Amino acid sequence: MTDKCTVDSDCTYGEISMELVNAGDCPCLYGCGYVPQTKNTQARRQAQYDKLCNPQKDGKGNGCGIDDCAQPSGVVCIAGTCTALRQQP
Repeated sequence: MTDKCTVDSDCTYGEISMELVNAGDCPCLYGCGYVPQTKNTQARRQAQYDKLCNPQKDGKGNGCGIDDCAQPSGVVCIAGTCTALRQQP
């Protein structure tokens, strides 16, 4: 399932890189999005996570740690796909 963007504001970063079909698909979330995706994709996957997942364990039963992270650069819509904004050297 793919969502297309039309403008930059359709895009955001999310932490969930795939659709969650069952509890075994659940990742640990750390509060730092890194996957460029549409806001619709992010909201749909978050709803799947909220329904299926235990925030203290991943889908394999491993405990989730606490992590610090740096927010990535901006995200833009290019040809219908949300893409990480590249910083100029």
